[in-house]
Amino acid sequence: RTPLSGHLNAVTAVAFADAGKTVLSAGQDGRLLRWDAATGKARGPAPALARPGYYGALIPAALSPDGGRAFVAMIPVAVFDPATGQERFALPTPPAPGGVNAQVFPSADGAKAAVVYTSYDRQKPPRAVVWDVAGGTKLGDVELPAGQPGYNPTAAVSPDGTRLLACTPAAQNVGGRGNGPGVVLTGYEVATGKRLGELTVPGGYGAGLAAAADATTAVVSVPDGRLLVVDYAAGKQLAEVDPTAAAPG
Repeated sequence: RTPLSGHLNAVTAVAFADAGKTVLSAGQDGRLLRWDAATGKARGPAPALARPGYYGALIPAALSPDGGRAFVAMIPVAVFDPATGQERFALPTPPAPGGVNAQVFPSADGAKAAVVYTSYDRQKPPRAVVWDVAGGTKLGDVELPAGQPGYNPTAAVSPDGTRLLACTPAAQNVGGRGNGPGVVLTGYEVATGKRLGELTVPGGYGAGLAAAADATTAVVSVPDGRLLVVDYAAGKQLAEVDPTAAAPG
């Protein structure tokens, strides 16, 4: 209903703002745009995200679901206020000789975030650092399995910040459905890094994406295109969702 025609490149994140009256969209073109949710008409760009020493606007990697925070996956990862364009604070980068790549995965309410760091040195395992973004405090640091070379893991953090779901591309083909090695879904306790349940889903290349509903349940878009509901604390698949099925009633 709302063609995002103001972007010059791929749209990477969308979120509601102003109690649902406004839609924010962020793209690889560095633009952060506003749209009227009722009419679909453009409300113009939001303030540019900038940091002293960087040239021009920064590219938001993710938006919190309420549109109150914009995450920029530079080094260090920065959290901005989309309404004002002001940087609220930066999330300190773990020491990593040779540099790292960062990906940001906010929780369902945007108050927590998991930042997955993948070292340019493939001998170094990836790490997920979980933050209470609202309070600016670090909740935990979890070492993740390396997985398949060439593919970075993704993650989801529970709304209360106590659990983490890591989606790691399988290191080898586990057989079963479709082509490709599939993905390993692993639950962790954030504070201790303790590994909880683990589930391997065969088929497809890459890590997929996940959203944690609570400290045990998540919805995962796995690499072969399926949408699964899983108990990541127990390492069990609960259901497979058919996105084409009509809603009851």
